[in-house]
Amino acid sequence: MLFRANYLAAPKFSGGGHAGFSIDLGLGLDVRLAGRLHGTAAYPFQRIKSPDESRRDGEIDAPIQETLARLGLAVGF
Repeated sequence: MLFRANYLAAPKFSGGGHAGFSIDLGLGLDVRLAGRLHGTAAYPFQRIKSPDESRRDGEIDAPIQETLARLGLAVGF
């Protein structure tokens, strides 16, 4: 079983602006099925709070989010 948590401090964007908060969380599982055969599962989630300053009336929140689910088999040699 795997748990992962990462924090990215003060990221800046190439198009301008910066984010005050960003986090990356992940859960994973690796199970030995038979001999060298493993079953794997992973679920990472990433969120970066990025303000959009392109509007004239001020800043709005435009978060960047990514969620991914992976299932697979692995064979050890």
